Amino acid sequence: MTVIGLCGGSGSGKTAVSEYLTSLGYPVFESDREYHRLTDTATDCVRALAEAFGKGILNPDGSLNRRSLAKVVFANDTGAEEKRKRLNEISHRFVKESFFAWRAKQEAAGQALAVLEAPLLFESGLDACCRYTVAVTAPDALRCSRIIARDGISVSEAEARIASQIPSERLALLCDYTLDNAGTLEDMHTQVKQIIEDILDKEKNHE
Repeated sequence: MTVIGLCGGSGSGKTAVSEYLTSLGYPVFESDREYHRLTDTATDCVRALAEAFGKGILNPDGSLNRRSLAKVVFANDTGAEEKRKRLNEISHRFVKESFFAWRAKQEAAGQALAVLEAPLLFESGLDACCRYTVAVTAPDALRCSRIIARDGISVSEAEARIASQIPSERLALLCDYTLDNAGTLEDMHTQVKQIIEDILDKEKNHE
């Protein structure tokens, strides 16, 4: 089975791309959605996060309070980088386990092509599971406005989130394809189709 890795910084519009790929009939594993599922209740993942960052990141029911955790790991202090590294180590471990189980199911079902959507594709090491990689990019100002509208956070919080991630320019260099998601939905759809067609052509030539 061919796995396509889809990545991009916060606010780049990966979710819209994933939704379109799903509408085209391709199975998509959404890492962010899986992480939310893993932290919506008092799971092993949440307990590991609380052990690392304190019980102040928990809701009364034992689930993760994501805003509280974000304030801890994106705080502008000397230990912020180490905190983000620790957060990624914990979250990646649990999300990887879920992805491997999902991939096995897709292969067993006879899927020829599947998509792994992971914001931190390279940081997590999941790029090693992908035959092709696609970077979804957008200008930082547009990403910032999208994050604020989506998450209801301040400009400074959104900017801190963007600053903590791999710059779009570098991400584009790391990936096989780049999708510029600063335009209309129709523009994005056209680019997605072109990328998929190119990948399918390459796969045919490898047979």
